[in-house]
Formats: sequence, structure tokens, C-alpha cells
Amino acid sequence: MKQFRERSGEISRNGLAGLRLAALSDVIYLFGDGYWYPSSLFEVLDARSDTPAALFAAANKLAEEGTAPFKITVPQVKPEKPAPATSDDDDEDDSDEYDGDGDDYDEFDGYGGDDGDGDGEEEDAIQDASGDDERVKLLATILTVVGIERAHAAGQAIPTELDARIDLDRVYESEAVLVSRLRGAMTILGPARTHAILRATLAKEFWYGKAAAFLDVHFDPALVEEAIGRFGASQYAPEAGLLGYATPALVPYLARAQQQATAPDFKARFGEAILYILARASAAGETWDPALDEHVQLDQIQFSYGGSKVDPVLAFLDKLPLERWAKIVAANRERCAGEPDRLVKVLRPDTPPELLDLVFGAVMTKRQAIGHGSLGNRLGAFGPEIVAPLLRAIGDAPAENTFMKELERALAPAVFAAVKEGLGKAVETPEQELRRLAASVPGPKVRIYRLRRGEDEPAADSVARIGGTPRGVVTAPVDRKEPMTHILTLDLAQLPELAAKRPGARSLSLYLPDPDTGERHRHGSLVWTSEEELGRAPGSIEDAATLLVEAFDVPEQIFGGGELEGAAKRVRRIVYGSAGFVGGGPLWLQDGDPGVDPSFLFQFDESLASINLGDSGVMYVFDGDIDWQCH
Repeated sequence: MKQFRERSGEISRNGLAGLRLAALSDVIYLFGDGYWYPSSLFEVLDARSDTPAALFAAANKLAEEGTAPFKITVPQVKPEKPAPATSDDDDEDDSDEYDGDGDDYDEFDGYGGDDGDGDGEEEDAIQDASGDDERVKLLATILTVVGIERAHAAGQAIPTELDARIDLDRVYESEAVLVSRLRGAMTILGPARTHAILRATLAKEFWYGKAAAFLDVHFDPALVEEAIGRFGASQYAPEAGLLGYATPALVPYLARAQQQATAPDFKARFGEAILYILARASAAGETWDPALDEHVQLDQIQFSYGGSKVDPVLAFLDKLPLERWAKIVAANRERCAGEPDRLVKVLRPDTPPELLDLVFGAVMTKRQAIGHGSLGNRLGAFGPEIVAPLLRAIGDAPAENTFMKELERALAPAVFAAVKEGLGKAVETPEQELRRLAASVPGPKVRIYRLRRGEDEPAADSVARIGGTPRGVVTAPVDRKEPMTHILTLDLAQLPELAAKRPGARSLSLYLPDPDTGERHRHGSLVWTSEEELGRAPGSIEDAATLLVEAFDVPEQIFGGGELEGAAKRVRRIVYGSAGFVGGGPLWLQDGDPGVDPSFLFQFDESLASINLGDSGVMYVFDGDIDWQCH
């Protein structure tokens, strides 16, 4: 019983033949208030031949008395534990101490758990749930839906008291089967009964929003206006995914509600819902009045979510006649002015040249906002026909490093090569880009030093290095009586601001106790070495890499908290994306005190030194403290 409720989906599929023969009461109790998916229960019920009357009676009894009347009283057979292995050495193994390999150790004994004398029945006991339990109400709802379907197919009347069994509290966007079957059942019940169910849902304090998935069933403008008014009066924006189950008839009402809404999240959810409605209609082969195209808002496509939130929307846009699609894209030029890459992400191979000019022109006005693959992958489907529009858009603008890298990522190799050749100008280097952007930001500057890993091993007499053994350190610092591992050494002659923090020091070496596991990174140690001490030990360049250092003056504001705009935002992104840097302040992956910090020494990621920093982790080194963060 317990195993079924924990793995109902898997077990019900594999044991469908047995569940078809079981008593309905047993099936009901097996699912009970467990963690099952509606689709699993529908699959079982669809395979059975229960009469509508039996399903309705069970649903009512569940609501009135909970799961107790359906309790399975047959003793549950628990799997036997294998007998412990015996050996000739048993007589020698009478120690009371746990050696880490035996079967008698019980980690729960110290917490009042099973001491081995009981049979575990209390632990495995299933508690009966009341009819008010959310899972039980969902179970009763599904029984009712299947009963309605079968009664309708048989031409039987459906008692009105069954309407009370349809509870929408546990309807979620992800439960497409449940939503579809509920919509079908409501269609059978007719307008008056369906609208009564929806109004009862809208009257709820918390679950009123669940009515969104059914507002168009037996479409009634008054009910739709009432529901949208209820949503608008709430402090929470409606669920776009639930509204997305409606037909295109709802679109004008959502568009009007969006225009009247004042809160940005309400406006966004109504616009997003329109996309899902049209996408679902398109996938079903339905058509709609082309006048509704004006409500398609490309700024509401949830590209950051991907998958089911995006693919159906792109598919419906691709299926539109070219003239209608091109009109939608052009109409969204101003709407997507702040994020013109959105226009690029919906481009089709049949895009007219004049529309390409419009889209690429929009992109060039906000090219500093382009980065991290934001152009998407649709440009890769274009051939040479895209070269001229791109060159026209770039015009006299500099061939900026980040933008050109994004183009290279998005275009087919041959197409990018043609664009690059047609520029007639050199492409900016990453270093030139950082200096240009940093200089364009007003306000005070602070000097930092970007760190990069070189391809060659360092010279034997060099001070800086990644890995290997540093010069001047005779004995490595220890942790738990074990020598730590050298990670990297900075040459303070290259870092005058850092050298000023420790007069007389020539190098700074970072040691960690567990670079491969990361379990004790925070117990690492810093070793400062003077010029005179460098000769105490020659160090080693075995398995070492060159550490490259380059100075930049960047805006102080990039180390502060809060959002940045324009060039300052790009500078912060470039600096954070560096393999490492010295000076300024920490750029935290997660939380931390912002601002220029005199105690901050440097930070780096795994692309500089190959240590375990978790998922996209960063190490932060302060004078007296070592910290690290990861996703």
C-alpha cells in the first residue's frame, strides 16, 4: 500500500491488468490521498468498466466520509529481509562497535526509532483521510468526470448534486489531461451547471484563479467579464498558462483587460495568455479572425523558460501566412525596442529583405544588450541572403567584440565569414572593448588586473604561476597535519596596488587543502613571500601554467549593488566573466556585501585554476578570509 502511493504512476502502468479486475473500492483506496498524477488515475479508470452510478456513488461517499469506507482490510504482505550472511569468522566478530560494514547498525536507534524488535507496522500504517483533504477531493472529481463521460455516452441523466463533486482547487497548467477532461465534462453538463461551478470557484478566497482554464466553456460574455474583474481585483496576477487553455474567443477580452490593467505583472500575464491561446488553437488546426493578430505581443514570449512555454508559440508564428506574420513582427518593433533580439528569435527563412533591415536596424540600436546567446539559433538557417542586410545595419558602427562574437555564434560559419569580410574594418579585441566601454562610463574609476591562463608553462625564474610549486616557499602550510596544495601565485611586482597592502612582499601564494573535493576550501591559506625569500627554494614549473596579468581602469559602480544599465552593465558582465581579477571588490555569484572592498584581494573561477568549485563556482580571496559560491 505504502509503496503504491509512493510510486503510483509506475505501479499502476505495470499493474494495469490487475487494477482492471480489482474492486473499485480497492482502486480508490490504493490511490487515496497519495502522490499520484491525475493522468495515472484516468488511465486506470479508462481501462475499467465501472458504471456511472458506481463512480458517482464512490465520489459522494469520498466527499462525505473520506477514504475510511474504502479501506483495504486484507493484511499487507511485506517483503522479507534477506537473512544475514554467516561465515566461519562469526565467533570472532562479537564486538559491540560498528565497523562500518555490518548490517546490524541502525542510524535511527539514537532517535527513538525502530530497535529491531517490532515489525514496522506503525511506520507503514496508512492514515485515513477526510473528504476535505485536497487529494481526496481531486480523486472524487476525477471519479465524477469519468462518470459524467460514461453517463453521457449511454444517454443517462447526470444528477445535479454531482456538480458539487467537481472541485477545481488542484487544477494546474501542467495537468493537461485533467484540464481537458474537465472541459469535456463541463461541456456535457451544459451552460447553467457549468457557469454555476465556475462562479462557485470564483467566489473562493484563494482558489478563484483556477476558473481561468474554463471561462470559454459555454461562452458567456457576462461570466468572462465577471471572472476577469475578479482576477483584476486580486493582488496576484492570473495564471497565463491556465488562461491559455481557452479558445481565441477569449482574446479580445484579455486584450481589453490588459489595456485597463495598471500593474506590470497583470499586463504581462494577459499578454502571455493570448500567445498560449493562439498557439494551442494553431496546434489543433483551428483558425481565428486575422484581426486578433494585433494582440500578438512578442515581448511576452517567455524565452527564458524555453520548452513548452516557447516552442508552441514559435510553431504557431511559423504556420502563419507570410503576410500576416511579417505584419506582426513589424508591429512589434516598438514593443520590443528594449529587447530587439526578440525579433531575431522569431525570424523565418522566408523573411522579406525589408523586414530583415528593420529587425537588424533595431538590433544595432541596442547592440550593447546583445550577449550570452541572446540572438538565438534561428539565424543559422539563413544563407548568403542575410549578409547584405547585416552589413547595411552595421554600417559605420565599429565592429564591436561582443556583438561580433554573438553574430559568429548565431550565423552559419560561411555566412559569418562573408559578413566579416564585407565589414572592411578590423574586429575589436576583447581588451579594446573593455577599455572603450569603461572609459565611456562617467564617474570614478578603480584599477583592477584581469587574470588569464596562458598556454605555455612559465619560465623557471618567473614568480607568477598557476599550479606547480612557488618560489621561496620551503614548507607548504598544513591542514589537519597534511600539506596543502599550491593553487596559484601572484607576482606583486605586476600588481602595485596589491603590493602596497603588504610592504616588502614580492609574491602572494594561495594554498588549499582539498582542491579536488572542495570540502575545506575555506580552510585554505595565503603565503606572502619577500624578494629576499624567493631564493630560499627554487619552486617548480612541473604541471604549471603561465599566469597572465593586464591592468584596466573600470568604473567603481560596477562593484556596487543594484542593477546597472548600458555600458556599465556590460563592463560588469565582462569583468565578472573574466577567468579572474585582482582589486576593486568582489562580484558575487549569489549574495555578499557589494562595493569596493580594501580587504578584497582577488577572485577566480575554474577556467583559471582547475579546482572543484561546484556548478559555475567562483572563489573569493580576502586578506584573512577565503570564500566560494556556486549555483
